[in-house]
Amino acid sequence: MNRISKLAGLLAGTLLSLAGYQALACSCRPLTVKEAYDNARVVVIGKVLSVRYLTGPDVVVSKPVDQMTIQEKYQNGITEKIVTVQVKSRIKGKEQGRIIEVTTGLGGGDCGVHFEENKDYIIYAYAKEGGNGRYATGICSTTKPYTKAECKTLKKIKKGKA
Repeated sequence: MNRISKLAGLLAGTLLSLAGYQALACSCRPLTVKEAYDNARVVVIGKVLSVRYLTGPDVVVSKPVDQMTIQEKYQNGITEKIVTVQVKSRIKGKEQGRIIEVTTGLGGGDCGVHFEENKDYIIYAYAKEGGNGRYATGICSTTKPYTKAECKTLKKIKKGKA
C-alpha cells in the first residue's frame, strides 16, 4: 500500500508540474511568394545584426537567457525575441530607415523564426500592435534565409510581372 501511495503521489506531482507549461503548436498552410508578399506590410532583404530576448522590467533570471531552454524562458516570462536587421533592399513598405527591429516568438511551436546573426534573410513582416514602431514576423509569414530564386520572384511581383 505504501508503495502504491508513493507512486500515485509521484504521478500526481508530475502531472501538476506539466500543467504549468504552456502548450505550444504552430500550424499554418504554406504560402506562395505572391501570397506572402500580398499579406505582408513590409518585405525586406536584410542582414541580422543582433538577436536579443524581450524581458519585462521585473524579470530576474538565474542564468544567461541564451543558455535557457524554451521552457525555462517561458517560465521566466520571456516570450519574444527582438531582431535588429540592417536593410539591404526594401521590396515593399514605406521607407523606415536602414535599420529595423522585428519581433518574433521563441520557436519550438509558437511560430517564431530562428534567426542567426550575420546571416541574410527575406523578411515578410506586419506592423505589431503596441510595438513602438517594430514589426513582427513568424514562420507562417514565410520569413526565411535569403535565396536568389525567391529574390528574383519578389522583384517580378513588385514590377507586376508575376
